[in-house]
Formats: sequence, C-alpha cells, structure tokens
Amino acid sequence: MDCDIEALAVSGEPAYEVEFSFCSLVTKPQQFREMVSSFRRAGFDESNSEYLYIDNTNGNSDSAYSGLNRLARFARGEYLIFCHQDVVAVDGPYALRTAISDLTERDPRWSIAANAGCNEDSCYFYLNEPNNISVGPVRRPPVKVMSVDENFIVLKREAQIGFSVDLEGFHFYGTDLVAQAHVRGRTAYVVDFRVEHLSSGNVDSRFYKACIEFEDKYAKAFSNRSVTTTCTSLDLGTITGSGRRRRIRYLERGVGFERKSAKVLKAIRGWSSGYTVELDGQRFSYPREVSVSTFRSLRKGKYEQERLELIKRHLPEDLPNIVLGASFGVICGLARHSLLTDTRQIVVEKDPALVDLCAKNASLGKDETNTLVLNCIISYPEAATKDKAPSLAVDGHKDLIKSGAPSRHLYHAGVPAASLGKILQDTSLTGYYSLICNIGGMELDLIDCDRSALSRCRFLILALHPRYYYQRDELVSTLVKKLEAQGFEIVEALGNNIAAKAP
Repeated sequence: MDCDIEALAVSGEPAYEVEFSFCSLVTKPQQFREMVSSFRRAGFDESNSEYLYIDNTNGNSDSAYSGLNRLARFARGEYLIFCHQDVVAVDGPYALRTAISDLTERDPRWSIAANAGCNEDSCYFYLNEPNNISVGPVRRPPVKVMSVDENFIVLKREAQIGFSVDLEGFHFYGTDLVAQAHVRGRTAYVVDFRVEHLSSGNVDSRFYKACIEFEDKYAKAFSNRSVTTTCTSLDLGTITGSGRRRRIRYLERGVGFERKSAKVLKAIRGWSSGYTVELDGQRFSYPREVSVSTFRSLRKGKYEQERLELIKRHLPEDLPNIVLGASFGVICGLARHSLLTDTRQIVVEKDPALVDLCAKNASLGKDETNTLVLNCIISYPEAATKDKAPSLAVDGHKDLIKSGAPSRHLYHAGVPAASLGKILQDTSLTGYYSLICNIGGMELDLIDCDRSALSRCRFLILALHPRYYYQRDELVSTLVKKLEAQGFEIVEALGNNIAAKAP
C-alpha cells in the first residue's frame, strides 16, 4: 500500500547478518581459545559464525542467566549457540544444519536443540563426556525433551525466548529455557550433534540451593509436575515435593553424607546373603568392602549394566575371550555364559586382594579348565616417553583421581606388569580373539603401543575414560580415529562403553 508517513512495511522474515552466534561465559581464557579454535577448524568460521563472550575471570560478574541474556542481545545470528568454554568440536556446520532441517520438518514449533536432555521416559546423551560416549556412523533421531543440558544449546532466534531474570547462578538455566519455551507453545529436542565436553556437572551445596530456588519460582507458575534433568529431578508447582525435602537434608548434612542406616543395611544384607547377589540367574560373590553405591547397583541388577548389555548383544561365542581389568569377576563371569563351553577365557586383574574372588566368579557354573585368571598389571613403560604436558585446560583433577585413572607410579607392590602382547604370548593364544577391556585410561597406551597384538582382535568391548584422556591432551574422538585406523568399526556405544568389530 502507499503510505505518506515515515514507517517501514514488514513482510516475510528478517535477514540475519550471520548464521550462528556462539555465546560463552569465560573464566578460563585458554579453554575458551581452544573451544573457539576447534569450532573454527570444524567449519564454524567467519563465513557463518561469530563468537561472543563475557569475561568472568574476576569472580563471575555475570551469572549464566543474566550473562547469556546479555550476550543474546548483542548476537546477530539466526541461531544462538550457548556453549560451555570446555567444549571441543567434533561435528561441523553440515551436521548442525542437517539436524536443524530435520527438526523443522518434523516440528516447525521447535525452538531449542541440545545434545543432551531428558523427558519423562529417559535421558539422552548425544555427545562425548566423562560418563557418556557417542561415536560410530549411526545417527539417532531427535527426541522431544522437558530439560536440556547446558554444555551446548541451540536457540532459534525467532522464538524470542530468554532466561529468567529472577534466577541466578549456573545451574538449570537450560531447564529454565525449556520451561519458557513451553509457556510460549514451543518445543525442545535433543539432537545427535557431537562435541567433546571435558567435564561433567558439579553437584555441590550450590547445586542443591539452585534446585530449591528453581522450584520456588515455578511453584508459583505451574501446576504440580516433575521435570527430570541430566543431574536430578525437580518438583515444580509445589514446595512440598519429596525431592525438595531430600535436597534440604543434603544441604543440612553436607554433600557426600552417607547415612549410617545405609551402611548398616549393606552389612546386614551382606552377612545374611553370604556376600552374594543374583545376576542373570547366577549367584555372584562380592567383597564386603564394596561401597554403598556399588552394593545398591548389584542389588538392583544395574551393576555395569551398559557393558553387560553389549556383551549379550555382540560378544562372539566361539572366539577366545580376554578380559582386562576384571575387578571381582562379575563381568567375566557373565561373559563366560555367552561363550561356548570349550571356548577359552583369560582374565586379568591387578589387585591381589580380588584375584581369588575373581577366579570364583569368572567360572561360575562352568568348567574351570577353560578359564585362566592372571594377577598382573597392564603396563606400557615406553608410552611414558610420549606424554606431553596437556594444553587442554581441564577441570576436575580431583574427580580424575576418584575415577580410578591410572598412574604409572602407583602400582600394587609385587604384582608383575604385562602388555596385551605378552599375555597372548604367555598363554599361547596365537589366533583371533575377543577383548573386554576396562583398564582405567591405560587403553590409550594399549592402542598406541600394542598394535601387533590388537591386529588379531576381532571384537572389542572397551570402557572409555575421557577424564584421563583430557588430562593427556587426547579426546574420545582421537581414540576412535586410532581404532578405526587399525581396522575397527564401532557397532554400538552405551554409557561410556563402545563395541567395535574388525574384519
């Protein structure tokens, strides 16, 4: 129409100056530099992306809520990407555009896409981080969620959604963003866009305080509902939920508090059962010194659940099997039942205190003559000369120590060291074999230094330990590329375990 006043007629959609705006809060400049460099190398360069940050090096001047809102106001992109500073790129723009296109076709109302999150049924982790691995050629479809993890969030600019202005801190701002989207009739999804996240969530007193503040806010806005996040479950629409009462107790007692009643119950049930537990129809023994958390996972049938599932689905029944890092023998005992009766199994455990129990469990209900248990430590001294000072600025060194990542200098006294190749030689295993491996990070050295031995491995189930890799300036994706270079193909990943086959 013709108009004789100064006004701008609007039609269609606005044009954006760039495609992607990366927004980060920075407390460690070296980490942020490496994050930006990795995404630029992956293809998020000046032709399609901009990188914005707030300097929080002097005491977190901005919280996640206020800081990311401020960054969003300066951003020029069609898609805002809220990204942690300790993230390293794996996928590039093509993978992200494909995920966005797929989402738009499935659900035009989507506004948020992340690589981890939860709905009422489950949690989904489509990234590499200390407790979860996403590798291999198979890409999983998008999943609608009620909360998202904050390591990598894509927000569609046209959705016009922001973070709450009455919340502070660095927890649950992803869940808050999803809640705001739902109020506007928008949706959120987890998509298979892969990065390396060099740390996991920090559950401390500030975390529990944030839970309570979050529930207080949404008690006024929502009817009663439960929202599951990647770290906890929140009770919204009420201030009397059971989760809230539990968190208040945690705040009062301190994080890490373990009830005496739980320890007493573990002791009573252990004594009454003879320190045994039934798994898959077999009764396994366990050390009376196991932690309460391990005891609970055994009792609930969830002990090493992901690795056991990979064994059931994929372990060849007719190949000799080697188990490195057998602990007290549950894994190798259940693996034994997936093998033919006359198939050999060689079991290796470094802790002398566990070897007898491991031997008992390893051949449970089967002929012992085809099971050999060795007490030795997997070691590659030559790998020490290859180490270099890490350039990845990684959080959580204390977590690394707790996770059981190996030190080449803290071995069990008197326990012999061996490589995979030496074990094959000493046991006269000259043909093809399968390998189940959980050696606390030493798998990096095994892959680098024992290639000849690995060349005869036809099937591999490997527990990955990303925290240890990050301390050595390595990534999960780097380890996977090394395996692929040796002819392995990833067939499935569950939790922090992968299954791979060789031709």
